Amino acid sequence: TVLTHRIPFYMFGLNSAKITFWVTVGRLVTGSMAAFAFARLRFPGRNILFGLLLASLMVPIQVTIIPIFLLLSKIKLVDNHLSLILPSLTSAFGVFLLRQFFMTMPQELFDAAKIDGAGPWRMYWNIALPQAGPGLAALTIITFNQTWNDYFTPLIYLNTIERMTLPLGIAALRGRLDSGNPSVVMAAVALAILPVLILFLFAQRYFIEGVTMTGIKG
Repeated sequence: TVLTHRIPFYMFGLNSAKITFWVTVGRLVTGSMAAFAFARLRFPGRNILFGLLLASLMVPIQVTIIPIFLLLSKIKLVDNHLSLILPSLTSAFGVFLLRQFFMTMPQELFDAAKIDGAGPWRMYWNIALPQAGPGLAALTIITFNQTWNDYFTPLIYLNTIERMTLPLGIAALRGRLDSGNPSVVMAAVALAILPVLILFLFAQRYFIEGVTMTGIKG
């Protein structure tokens, strides 16, 4: 019933997959670069900038949603998937997570690379990144899960049904005043959980190792 419903469940899934893919890739690229700079490069104001970055984690999204919406509205990106992708390409938490991982790497590796004439980009690409698999896996799963299940921001930015994401589609299946069939809604929820579950099953070893090595306990 979910797959044959008048509400396009397939389309919602494809929209969510596209947004989640680009947000995850963006956070892996920007987060790893910024984390390497904060962990291994020396530049003026490094600790102050990192402190400001951590302070941004205490600002809830509800505080910044109005100015971001006004900005996206002026550049005609409301009701567009770019309104969800572009503001989410960076993550302060992702930078913090990967920085903690890069800090655990032996300094001798980077000292030896400097002696051989390697610059910051070569050290990032050939030394730090190949060893950051567990940290990148942890950030991938966290970002994927957060973006895939996001309900608040798509509700604000998206208007037309053709562009809506999976959480909005599940809400639409509930119907007006919860008049929809509960069993259909639960079936849709079960289908929406599958991608996250499959990703975690494939990457759980790296995820657990990455969380452990970065010092985040829960």
